This record gives sequence, C-alpha cells and structure tokens, in this order.
Amino acid sequence: IIRALVSPKNRKENIVACQRIIYQCGLLHGIWNMLTIPTIPAQIIIEVLLNTVGDVVRDNIENQAFVNSVVNTSGAIQESTLFNLLYAMICDEEKSFSLQISILYFLQCYLHKNKIGKSIIIQTLSPQTKNAANQHTMDYFLRSGYLSKDIVASWCSGILLSHLVVDSPKSKEDILEAPSLCHTRVAVLIFICTLLSNSSPSVQALVSIENGIAYIISQIRDQSMEDDRELLIQSLCAFALGLYVIFNNNKIPSCSSESIKQIIEEDIGINLFQ
Repeated sequence: IIRALVSPKNRKENIVACQRIIYQCGLLHGIWNMLTIPTIPAQIIIEVLLNTVGDVVRDNIENQAFVNSVVNTSGAIQESTLFNLLYAMICDEEKSFSLQISILYFLQCYLHKNKIGKSIIIQTLSPQTKNAANQHTMDYFLRSGYLSKDIVASWCSGILLSHLVVDSPKSKEDILEAPSLCHTRVAVLIFICTLLSNSSPSVQALVSIENGIAYIISQIRDQSMEDDRELLIQSLCAFALGLYVIFNNNKIPSCSSESIKQIIEEDIGINLFQ
C-alpha cells in the first residue's frame, strides 16, 4: 500500500504529499528500523523494505535527510547500514540477484539530488593510511566490486559510482582524489561519461592518462563490430569523446578540443557519426 502511494507513476504533487505524511507520522522511521532486525527474512527485505524506503525518499530532501542521519558513517564503519548494504550487494558470497538490484535501487533513490548522502559515501573513498590494507571498508567494497569478474557486482558498483557524481561538480572533484567483460566495460564507460559531464577537471585528469584518448578512438574507429554489445561500447566511447570536446579546458595542447575535432574529421571520419 505504501509503495502504491509513492509510486513514480503517480502525480508529482500526490507523491510529495504522501512522502511528507509517511515521514511525519513516523512510518518511515519504523520501516527503517525493520531493516536492522536480523531475523527479518531476506525476501521481505527485498520486496518490501528496501524498495519501499527507496520510493519514500526519492527526490524528497526531508526524507533523505532522515536517512542521512541514520546511515552516517561516523564511528564504527562496520556497524553502519550503508556498510552492510554495500557488503550484501557486492561481497556477500550468498547474495542473490534480486537483493543486489533492490539495494542498488534504494541507493539510487537515496542519492538522487542528495549532496550530503553523496558526500557521506565519497568521504570513505578518500586516502586513509590506517585503512590502506583494510578489507572491511566501503572503499574496499566499491573498488573490489568495480574491478570484479562478477558481472553483477561490477555493474552495480559502476552504476553506484555514476550516481555518486551525477549533477554534482563537488563530488566529481572529490572522487578524482580517491586512489574486461562487456558488462564491466559498459558500467565503466557509463561511470566515465557521468564523470566527464560538466566537469573540466575530470576531463583534464582523464586526458592526462597515457593512451586514454587513443583507446577511446580505437574503439570508435573499429569497423569490425557486429555484436550489439560491442556496438553499445563503441557508442559509449563516441559519447565520451564528445564530452572530451565539449568540456575540455584545453590545458593540454595535444589533446585540445580542436585537435580531437581534427582527429574525428581526418582519422575517424565524420560520416561515422551521421
């Protein structure tokens, strides 16, 4: 019933009104507390709690602020709800696909236009000498999941990283300071494109990576791709190259917007984009 009241299919004003009432009457707090009860069956957590909380907090500053207050990672990181959710989504050997996707859905709703929520997670990615070799941090979970051969864990990590930086220049700058299967490559490219959008520092940082531009161009220029998945990767590379051109601050002459345009016209061929 609660999910029906705040369904994205409803009118915006009705969703906002229901979200406000659910918070004010204490229902959101009660649902959240159920997430911390270890005896709650996983299927209930998947189908009811995570998806319901996600819909209740989506695009609602007040409700997101409540979640910020209960997931804040100050203190024992291993005891935080975010820590447990990321572990279940990425590292738990007994994780189910439906649970992984439900956790990702909740995190997407929670992070939508939520600057504080993004900063709570991003601050765990900052260099921490004491935890450099610690395998029980959110930093470790995200990095290992991002590079994992488990395609679902890699996909979830890449999409989560994208939601951490989308529409947030500050998050893009912060994440730059943090230290190939098809699904993994797509997730990586989606993250890179999100990182590059409206962020000249991100473009400059990625342009500085040796052979970074050369790899993207080689993928675009490859005419032998017939598989739909490879064509998707080629399209994402073309999109990334376009972002290089648009948001380039031209501080590296060899990779300036004009030099990339020249490569497109003379080397790749403008007809490839038509």
